[in-house]
Amino acid sequence: MNRLLNRRVAAVLLLLEFAYRLLLFVFFTFAYSSLEAEIDHNAVSVSDRVLADVVAVAGLSGVVGGALLLGLDKVRARAPRFLRVVWLAVLGLSQAVVAFWWVVMLTRESWGPDAVIGIIGVMFCGYVAATCIADIAPSTARVAESGN
Repeated sequence: MNRLLNRRVAAVLLLLEFAYRLLLFVFFTFAYSSLEAEIDHNAVSVSDRVLADVVAVAGLSGVVGGALLLGLDKVRARAPRFLRVVWLAVLGLSQAVVAFWWVVMLTRESWGPDAVIGIIGVMFCGYVAATCIADIAPSTARVAESGN
């Protein structure tokens, strides 16, 4: 029961992260692009914009896929074990990197409203990373014990 609760909470946190990233993606795609041309007097190249959009969509897809794997038992049962382990390992590692990035940002910035968002980000990403690792560890331990 505790593992199920941890997985569901992690899925909700991932969906909150998805909403936050989507908000930033929309802001930087539509609002920031027009501001940048006015301030810097140079436009971003099309290839840079496409690359940034592809990376953003891949990150959003990874977060949503992880939320589905952690939160819904039907998706979890239908996904092959190898895919689930790899997806959660990559997601857990990326969440640990994002948490580290938040910590670096917190140490370099002055304390203010952004620091509160950073502290919340560290807690959320750390919780999701720990949940992903805990979810992977028992399945790989069982495989090692069975000899497969």
